[in-house]
Order: sequence, then structure tokens, then C-alpha cells
Amino acid sequence: MLDEFIITNNLLDDFSDFLQKVSGQTFQFITHNITDKQILCQIDKNEVPFRVIASTGTQSLQLLYFWLKRMNEASFVFIDEFDAFYHFRLAFEVCKRLFALDCQIFTLSHNTYLMTNVKKCAFMFKKNIFSF
Repeated sequence: MLDEFIITNNLLDDFSDFLQKVSGQTFQFITHNITDKQILCQIDKNEVPFRVIASTGTQSLQLLYFWLKRMNEASFVFIDEFDAFYHFRLAFEVCKRLFALDCQIFTLSHNTYLMTNVKKCAFMFKKNIFSF
């Protein structure tokens, strides 16, 4: 479904750019017809499905990319442990993109480092104490 969304909406170059900017990953995607169902990558002389070579974290980024494209229709977004498969620096970059959206974002994370990225409001629960 995610591959198909990217292909159908002609977002392959944008998705490639997103992966490079957010995570530093570069994939050589193969140009698709609008009727294709899966993203393919060129590795040496072989065409390999993206989902076969993408790590769990990269697959999570693909899902996040889909969400980011759809969130412009939302006024409130809640994401629990969005950073579960991300390195802390990657999670920080993702936060920047999430909080730049024109909607209210509520995220949960165990990574307190991410609070340095939030300028508006952050809440912390520690030993049954609730603080700002």
C-alpha cells in the first residue's frame, strides 16, 4: 500500500529526497509506471524490491513519509513511540518535520533528548511526578 501510494502520486523522487535528508540513506530507485505496485531499487544490475532491502527503521520512515503526506488533512495527530526504531539523531530530525506541520502534534517517547527540539510545550513524567 505504501509503495503504491508513493508511485501513484508520483512521489518517488520526493520520497528519495526525504530518506536522504532525514536519515542520510541513498537508494537508486527505478522509474515506475503509475500502474506499478512496488518500489524497485537498482543494485548492481539487479532490480530488487525496496521492502526486501529496507531495514525496520527505513520501513518505519516510509510509513512516516506516508503519514506526513496525509497529515495536512488533520488538525490533531497523536503518535505513540514514533521513534521506536530510530537512532536518537534520526528521531530528532523526524521531530523537526512533525512539529513543522500545520496541525497539533502529540507524541510519546522514552527519549528525553527529543525535548530539546520542542519549543512550545513538553511534559515529563518521572517517578510519578508530572512536570513541564
